[in-house]
Amino acid sequence: MKKAWILCLAGVFLLASACGSTPAPANTPAAGDGGVVPAAEQVLRFGLDVEPETLDPRHARDISASRVFELCGDGLIQLNEKLEAEPALAERWENPDELTWIFYLRQGVKFHDGSDLTSEDVQYTYDTIRDPEFGAVYAANYSSIREVVALDEYTVQFNLSEPYSPILANNMELTIVPAEADSISDFANKPVGTGPFKMAEWVKNEKLTLEVNPDYWGEAPVLQRVEFYTIPSNDTRVSALEAGDVDFVHTPLTPQDVERIKSDDRFQVDELTGLGITFAAFNHKSPLLADKQTRVGLSHFLDKEVMARELSQGLESPGESILVPNTWFYSDAVKGFPFDPEQGKAILAEAGWTDSDSDGILDKDGQKLTVRLSTYTQDDLKMQYVEYMQNLFRQSGVDAQVVTSEWPTFIADVQSGNYDVAVFGMLNLFDPDKYMYNYLRSTAASNWGGYGSAEFDALVEKARTIADEGERRDLYIRAAEINNAEVMHNALVYQGYVAMYNKKIQGYVPHARGSIRSFRSVTIAE
Repeated sequence: MKKAWILCLAGVFLLASACGSTPAPANTPAAGDGGVVPAAEQVLRFGLDVEPETLDPRHARDISASRVFELCGDGLIQLNEKLEAEPALAERWENPDELTWIFYLRQGVKFHDGSDLTSEDVQYTYDTIRDPEFGAVYAANYSSIREVVALDEYTVQFNLSEPYSPILANNMELTIVPAEADSISDFANKPVGTGPFKMAEWVKNEKLTLEVNPDYWGEAPVLQRVEFYTIPSNDTRVSALEAGDVDFVHTPLTPQDVERIKSDDRFQVDELTGLGITFAAFNHKSPLLADKQTRVGLSHFLDKEVMARELSQGLESPGESILVPNTWFYSDAVKGFPFDPEQGKAILAEAGWTDSDSDGILDKDGQKLTVRLSTYTQDDLKMQYVEYMQNLFRQSGVDAQVVTSEWPTFIADVQSGNYDVAVFGMLNLFDPDKYMYNYLRSTAASNWGGYGSAEFDALVEKARTIADEGERRDLYIRAAEINNAEVMHNALVYQGYVAMYNKKIQGYVPHARGSIRSFRSVTIAE
């Protein structure tokens, strides 16, 4: 092996003792200097809604894992709060032609096991995530990469099979793993990265602890530990913030909790327009929903104004399409189906759904119009949306049944097609390619709803190859119109982003993506 792997685990109390004895980074203020707590007490406790499934960045598919990677790993580039690409492990890059990208690595960067970062590690990371036998969930994200070549120890070249305009934003933040990652025992639970923090301990369903990396290549963080606590209930997570058991929580949160915390002088509340959508995913493979008219009729029963203004209390805004506001590709010209129950019932009647036996439930050929509305229990607001949708559907003669489960079960059911209408969301939509190409295109591996529009496919396949944003925008607008017309993902609300934290946390920079990368420069005040 090119590198030897060394990783130490410690118990909670041993870890605290070890951190206390570790020499403070050069930029750590002395105790009492400017009201900053001593180094050993520079600990930030984060309340997570969902525990990461894996900490192998090539297999990860949840946002919680991404938050951890932002602290214990690095990609070739990073996106700042303005969504601009900045150097990370690559100190610079070149794009000599539309099919070639060359990245020049920083020298002297070490993994947590003490081994040096080289272009071999970059090549291995991208080769494995693209390998069909490796089974990466998001392998399709990297389909435009034909090959990765290590030109020398610190230079790596990406050769593309076709032009891919969003390659920096969509591909180059991938956390780089050592070339020996797959020979390291239990790498998915004990990852080795290059970030300012390294894995210390993970007690599943309870607590994940990162400790400072004294050999970090960049500016040494002041924080000595970051502790992630898994608290699925939004209410309980906020109660933990109020009780002082955690220092930081963020979206998803209930509107009532946000308003209460705003009035508490101990905490800071940051509210931003998010980069996400909560949608109702219609399963085209479901026997009842395979008919387009049925999907359209049901869509007229959705009162998105009430969802946004009353249920979310203004934290979110009514959705019209899968184009996210405040992005370069947004257009308010793409409209969804208006809330009009009478029109919805008329459309369903045209599709053959009537109340033939006067029992209050629409039926056709002896079968009742029964629709399962699914979501996951960790998000109270989505639970409210689903319950409200059930009420609206029932008022219009639909036998709506709510099905809820914890996230792992919910997403497994969605991926296997075991749902009718699933309510969940998509985050980090700073470029539409990752969403439209990988989830709504007919041949996409993550097209769980069986969507199949040849025109949609042609549009999103062409858009990813064009450099001009104006041309790409026109194509995505048309694709969004098709999504609405076919009722693939019906945008319920545009998500907001809220972070709530103890005012002792200094230096945190809120990010519409929900990124906590700025924890790298955070300090804890007295």
